[in-house]
Amino acid sequence: MKNIFFLLLIFVFTNLGYSKSMEAQQISLSDLVYQNLDQDLMKIWLLGKNKSDAKLNEKFLSCQNEWKFTKAKLSKLEIPHVDVSEFNDDVDYFFKLLFTSIDLKDYLNIEKMAYHILYEFRFLRQCYFYSNYVLDQLWDVIDAYQEIYFTIDDPMMVLKEWSEFEDLINSMICNWENYEYLHISEINKFYPGMNKRQHAKVKEDVNSCTFSLLKAIETAMQDKFKMPCDQLGDALEELIQLYAYSKMKVLM
Repeated sequence: MKNIFFLLLIFVFTNLGYSKSMEAQQISLSDLVYQNLDQDLMKIWLLGKNKSDAKLNEKFLSCQNEWKFTKAKLSKLEIPHVDVSEFNDDVDYFFKLLFTSIDLKDYLNIEKMAYHILYEFRFLRQCYFYSNYVLDQLWDVIDAYQEIYFTIDDPMMVLKEWSEFEDLINSMICNWENYEYLHISEINKFYPGMNKRQHAKVKEDVNSCTFSLLKAIETAMQDKFKMPCDQLGDALEELIQLYAYSKMKVLM
């Protein structure tokens, strides 16, 4: 009887310890999403992409200040399996590269560095299997689109087989459908200032441009792919613009 009682005690305490351990490992999506920083980085990404230095230094200063605030919040978190200090150091390094690129007016690298910092946080969320941050879903579409763009822009289509090119198109469409089916309430949860009508209009533009690209691809004539592909890129960029300049509502 004593042995059974002793075994029960071990079982209870072991499970209590396990529960506390699991509790300590829980990290919410809101702990890993920083919309203000994302918006600042998207503004810089847009300026780099469009080779514009209008208010570039001002946007970088705002972004840098927002990163200091974000870093302070991250430093207080215990994120299982992640060395937060090392993560912060990595982002600090990329901010230095971004500053150097801005100083040199290296627009291509400005675009790359802003994207890379955004991706660091995307990767962090992916580590915890969070896939329902709306901006991540949109970037999934843009990543797939970029690969299509580079393939079409290359005279040799990056030596891809036709079936591989079709796979790229299908991948982008699947990612777009995941984003397109989001309800506006899911977007407003993270970006409450999103312009609903404008967002719906740009989504229609993306659908129209995708259809035009598919029709062009049916001809199997590469020179006909470029214009609809560029138009699709412009429509996706407009979506990023909406997120970047969506006014965040302040709760009183």
